[in-house]
Parts: sequence; structure tokens; C-alpha cells
Amino acid sequence: MIGNYLKIAFRNLVKHRGYSIINITGLATGIACCLLILTFLQNELSFDQFHSKKKRIYRLNKINKPKTGSTELHAIASGLMGPTLVHDYPEVEQSLRILPWFSDILMIKDDKKLKVTDVLFADANFFDIFDFRLLQGDPKTALEKPQSIVLSEQTARKFFGEENPIGKTIIGFRNLPYQVTGIIEDAPANTHLRYNALVSWSTTVPGVGAINMEWMNNWITQANYTYLLLRSEQAANSLEPKLVDFMEKYMPSRTDQYHLYLQPMIDIHLKSSDIQYSRDLNLGNIVYIYVFTAAAFLILIIACINFVNLQTAETFSNIKNFGVKKINGILQKNRIEKLLLVDESGALRGLVTVKDI
Repeated sequence: MIGNYLKIAFRNLVKHRGYSIINITGLATGIACCLLILTFLQNELSFDQFHSKKKRIYRLNKINKPKTGSTELHAIASGLMGPTLVHDYPEVEQSLRILPWFSDILMIKDDKKLKVTDVLFADANFFDIFDFRLLQGDPKTALEKPQSIVLSEQTARKFFGEENPIGKTIIGFRNLPYQVTGIIEDAPANTHLRYNALVSWSTTVPGVGAINMEWMNNWITQANYTYLLLRSEQAANSLEPKLVDFMEKYMPSRTDQYHLYLQPMIDIHLKSSDIQYSRDLNLGNIVYIYVFTAAAFLILIIACINFVNLQTAETFSNIKNFGVKKINGILQKNRIEKLLLVDESGALRGLVTVKDI
């Protein structure tokens, strides 16, 4: 039965090949475009969803209200805000400071020299808050000591090839030696953070590291990203109102200018287009999600309407042809009648099939 239906369908396709090509191509193109758009949307909405603590991670942002000019949103904070919030407020479990360096850094290993992009200075708990996979090394200590560096797979391969780089030394920032303490997986495509190397934050702390970066570790300079791991998903509601008192206590001269607020980490990729100083981050735009979603539905609806219209037009054409054939007696030629043959006495002699002409 099914085979017979397929044969009839194939014959109709061959008989009306022009109509079939237009109708099927139109519908297939619409579905294909819709699927491509949905694939793009799925990728955009998957950003930072692989972190197990994603619902408890927030970035500390601020609303900047200068005396002159319009209000601005900033993604940067000072180096002491995060640790102080952990000390003062029980809602905050941990804080993480990240500073993407402003330019490429020349790194040297023997006779190999390479300018490395996307170098981040990060606190030692980087791997405790985020779920980026450390392929080699101890995630708890990899960024603990000054002049420690964690290389991405790609960067490590460029310098060391197939050799085990753990414990080896590489010349990096400010021409200082750095010990390779870990190899991290290359940054996934669906994360807002980009990195090729991570340098321990302790390297920059005055009196601790070899580089005295006082501006990275004071209250005034606003340069780094500060991520907060809260103790619960609801802790943000109680913590955010307290940020006003926090500013009044530690930065009273800036309370009229800065207003701190929390941004969920899972919103950073799509909802940071209006936030300044989000440099070197892999950002999108929530507006694109709305536009492409509407476009996908519109394309699919148009394709379906076009298919139905063409199918309806073909059906009415067949009905018209059927009517014309019937009026002209075409159907009568195929009519078969059965006649009974009887003799003079009325006895049945046989059955004859007669075809009308």
C-alpha cells in the first residue's frame, strides 16, 4: 500500500516537475533558513551556561554619574572592592579579580619568541569559581604564587611542542621569569572570557610580587573586573541594597558619582552592549536575539503560506480539468456496462461486457 502511494507521488512529481521544484524548493529553503537561525540563537543563549555555579556568580558593575555629561554604565571596579566585600558581607562567599592586559605581551622560551594576546591577571581562586578545565597542574595552587603562569593548550604547544611544560620557566611580562604551573583548555567558543595565558594576581601585589602594581590594588583606580560568588541564588537581593553603605564607608568622596550594582554572569554576553570598558570580552547583543527570532518565525510562516497557496492553486486547477473532461464525455469512454444474454424462452445464456464508445 505504501509503495503504491510512493509510486503515485513520484509520478505526480515527474508530471508536474516545474510546479514541484518551485513548491518544494521554497518550503525547503524556508525551513533551512529557520534552522540556521535557530542554531545561531542556541549558541548565543548557551554562553557561560557550562559553569556549575553560574547562578551564584555576579560581576560587580557601577553606574557612573559624572558632574558633567550623561550617565554611564561601567564594568570595571577597583582592586580592593572584591576582597573587602568578602570580609564585610556574609552574602559574598568569594571574590575574583581579573584584569585583561591592555596589549600583547612578548614571551620568550629559549629561541622562541611570541607575542601572546589575551593575557589575564587573575586571583588564585579562578578555577574554584569558574569551571574552565585545567588539563595539567593543581587548580588550587596554579595561580597562588607570584610569577606563576598558566598557559592555554595552543600557547603551550607553540612554546613546548609535545614536551611537558609544568615546572618549566618562560620569560614574560616585564621580562621576568615565570614558572608554568598549569595548562588550561583553550577558551570555549561560548564564554565571554578570552584567554591565552593567566598570570597570578599576587605577582602585582606591592610587597608580595616582583611587580609593584599599586594601581591594581587600591581603592581609587578602576580597571579590573570583579566577580562575586554569592552563598545562594537569592543573596543578590539582600546584598545589592547594602552596596550604598559600602560606598559611603570606603569611598565617601565618590558616593555621588558611583552607584554599584550586580550583573548576573550569564547575562554578560548578551546584556553588556551598553556597558563601557568591557574590553577584550566576547560579547553579543540581546537585540540580535529578538530580531533573529522574529525573522525565523516570519521566514517559516512565509514559506508555509507559499506552499499552501501553490498547493491550493494546483488543486483548483485539477478540479477545473476534471470538470472539463467530464463535460466533454471523456469519462464516458471508460464506462463499462454489464449486459445479460437470454434466449427466446427467457433462459440466461451468458454475461457480456460492453464498453461504450
